[in-house]
Amino acid sequence: MRQTLITILTFLTFHIQAQNWIGSQNFIDLYIQSDLVVFGTISNIDNYKQDTTNTISNFKMPLKSLVLSNSKSIKGTFNSEKIYYNDIFYGCGYSPILVENILANETLIFAKIKNDSIFQIGSMNEGVAEIVNELKRFEQLSDKLNSKDFTQWFYESLQNEALFNLLNHNISSNANPLATYLDSLKFSSTQRIWLYNKIKTFNEYNYDNKGVIKLLVKYNDKALKEILKSFIIKLKNGPYSDIDDLMIYTYQMTGDKELDKLIKKFNNDWREKQRKKVLEEFISRI
Repeated sequence: MRQTLITILTFLTFHIQAQNWIGSQNFIDLYIQSDLVVFGTISNIDNYKQDTTNTISNFKMPLKSLVLSNSKSIKGTFNSEKIYYNDIFYGCGYSPILVENILANETLIFAKIKNDSIFQIGSMNEGVAEIVNELKRFEQLSDKLNSKDFTQWFYESLQNEALFNLLNHNISSNANPLATYLDSLKFSSTQRIWLYNKIKTFNEYNYDNKGVIKLLVKYNDKALKEILKSFIIKLKNGPYSDIDDLMIYTYQMTGDKELDKLIKKFNNDWREKQRKKVLEEFISRI
């Protein structure tokens, strides 16, 4: 019962965080999907009747439109006054479509063009200038994308705090479309040292720094192994949150079959006392 409650609370906490942060959006994937990508300041928002054009969902959300002032397009031609979008639907803690459009805010709009009208498929209103700059850079190298260029773009993007958090979140899941590019990343030893120092500033491991750690496991660097061990030690007294990821990464780096056995033992026993005992043994073998 206790673990069921922990699982539910963890899911709800993550979902709420994902709803209210730009990191829930993959800006590279949205850019590729869009007919038009434009940014500017929202100068007007109009409300319309309930959107009845969506026959797939049981949720009928209000339809709105916005007008951008000082707009600039970074993909496609923007010559329309209004951009249509579905508003946020709050109910049962679930938001099937999330759009944060706020009057007088600068925003970045990703949109599809249908019947000569522009329909938003995503928006971002945090770190707009930084994201726009990196999208422009990505567009310049996308037609001739190679490992060296993409690695350099990715690494330089990580130097910006907002983009570090955004990219980190986006690459945390293998199902994320950005994952298709990640095999091209080949960080140099100097770049990895910078990343390890950055990871150390996290103080402890959580879902928000999962992405970059996952990218570094393949290098089998001692520095990362020590970081993972320190994170596991800090989490050992609360053996239900994220620690299994760290155990798997450590096993992948060491190839120690005994660690693999301990991971299976850990995952097959939800009792707190027993899990702590397994963790102590796991830590002693790292």
